[in-house]
Amino acid sequence: MKEDMFNKIILTGLLFFSNAMIGTVLDRDTFEIYENKILKKHEQIALEVVSAIYLLSQQKYEDMIKSIDQAIFLSSEKINKGKIKNEFIAFLCALRAKGNYLLGNYSTAISDSDHALYHDKNNAMAYYWRGYAYIRLGNVQTGRVCVKTSASKGYIPAKEEVAAYSKIYEKVKIIED
Repeated sequence: MKEDMFNKIILTGLLFFSNAMIGTVLDRDTFEIYENKILKKHEQIALEVVSAIYLLSQQKYEDMIKSIDQAIFLSSEKINKGKIKNEFIAFLCALRAKGNYLLGNYSTAISDSDHALYHDKNNAMAYYWRGYAYIRLGNVQTGRVCVKTSASKGYIPAKEEVAAYSKIYEKVKIIED
């Protein structure tokens, strides 16, 4: 049963994503169903999440944040009943933090990251965007700690950056000696 629901969500997301990427892939009857919102709530949530990721790839950050907010709104009843995993909520909040960071809304990015970390203290993406937002606001020390924490939790961009900074630091240290 869970696998069927998961497959439905993935299929729904892929149909929406292919429509957004290629044009009118869905036949007219199916598309009218989507336009009229005759979807189950979990399908609507999936569409909003896939839409947000697509909008991120198109650098439409404000629209991306709106899609994430809609996904959170649609999830709110299930969140309140504890039927949605904290990791999913944290993912949405961390993704929203990324969008706010890229828009230059650094304080909001920190707030979104904090919200993500409230739901999942191991969310590496939240630490990453929180760190860079702190750096942009001038709190370099806190920012570096957050980016290092992100790297230690396995976030690949952070791991690569920390490794690169370590190499630069070693070169500077050799020159100073």
